Amino acid sequence: MHGLSTAFVAKEFKISHRRVQEVVQYTRKKGCVPTLQKGGRHPYAQYPKDIWKIVAKAAKRLMHVQHR
Repeated sequence: MHGLSTAFVAKEFKISHRRVQEVVQYTRKKGCVPTLQKGGRHPYAQYPKDIWKIVAKAAKRLMHVQHR
């Protein structure tokens, strides 16, 4: 694409030759450059915004029960 070699592009962007080929293939097929998706894994659980208040309240109750 644009007369640049795969090796040159790979070296300039510090990516593999294969990745350059994938980007070129995607661009030719879809007509646009691929975008990166957000990385990382999904969180284990969704917690309520006031989780710390709930935990603090529970801790106070437990302290009260423990001192009986």
